[in-house]
Amino acid sequence: MRPPPGCTLTPKNTYLLLLKTLYGIQCSPCHWYEKAKKILEELGLTQCPNSPCLFHSILIEEEPLIYAGVYVDDIAYYSLSDTVEKKFKEGMGEKVSAIEPI
Repeated sequence: MRPPPGCTLTPKNTYLLLLKTLYGIQCSPCHWYEKAKKILEELGLTQCPNSPCLFHSILIEEEPLIYAGVYVDDIAYYSLSDTVEKKFKEGMGEKVSAIEPI
């Protein structure tokens, strides 16, 4: 990546090596999706074969399904059970706070 114009910290005609994904660069959405998919699968959700941005699972036996959708840089989820939604939210909280930067 080229340094921003006017940057005095780098010599002229040099490039910077990125060690993680930055918001707004071309590969960011792909890296975000792969990280989100990995987390959802670790929580036990299954990807829908016809729509790769939708996931579903039974998190608690005898309770309704949870549905999650990945869109751009958001994850939306829904279940008929507040208990299932709470468990999903707690699981996501544990996974997201423990992840390394992309």
